[in-house]
Amino acid sequence: MAVISVSDTTSEGEHRNDERLTPDELVARWKHRVNTKTLANWRSLGSGPRFTRIGNRILYSLSAVMDYEERRDYGSTKDYGKEKN
Repeated sequence: MAVISVSDTTSEGEHRNDERLTPDELVARWKHRVNTKTLANWRSLGSGPRFTRIGNRILYSLSAVMDYEERRDYGSTKDYGKEKN
């Protein structure tokens, strides 16, 4: 996996490095449970993990992907669908 590392500045002015994944790399991370068309659809709907567009290239920060995954971590099926903060 050819992960891209991007240097960023947070809103507090702190400097951080965050790895970026292409849509294909994110599909591989999720073991092909979703495909790149699903990711494109989620982007158009404003759902799914946050992404960055640089030119015509789409990148997902690893921290945004992990945050998205964490928000979908449920203790039981009765919790599914409830908003998590």
